[in-house]
Amino acid sequence: EEEDSARTANSGKWNVKWTDRYVFSQTLRDMKLRRGQRLNHFPAMYEIAFKCRMAANLNRMRKLLPDLYKFYPDTWVMPEDFAAFQKVTQEHRNRTYIVKPNGGCQGSGIFFTRRAADIPKEGRWVAQRYMNRPLLIEGYKFDLR
Repeated sequence: EEEDSARTANSGKWNVKWTDRYVFSQTLRDMKLRRGQRLNHFPAMYEIAFKCRMAANLNRMRKLLPDLYKFYPDTWVMPEDFAAFQKVTQEHRNRTYIVKPNGGCQGSGIFFTRRAADIPKEGRWVAQRYMNRPLLIEGYKFDLR
């Protein structure tokens, strides 16, 4: 407990705290940020930073508000949605899907497939219907996470 309080105690001698770890709500409350102090993360940021969480949240919202959530391609979270993804790939054998590792960044681990069997059994993955003509900003792909 002493170690936890030392880690979250706020000496007030800083303006910006940069961390590579996600900040949980309780940790943030324990820190008692002072006026002018900032963090590079916000509570529950992992809900959009990790591809599987973001996909699950978007899919949940699409079920609730289908007309408002048409802006992203069909998406499956693995391993949870594997059976549904397998069914779609068997029904539409000529469609291409882009598969991304949950925690990957800057393109590492991404691959294209037309078969559910190509998805590794280990780890968590997001598969999306590949868009041949995605929305670009000045010719570049982008994401808004």
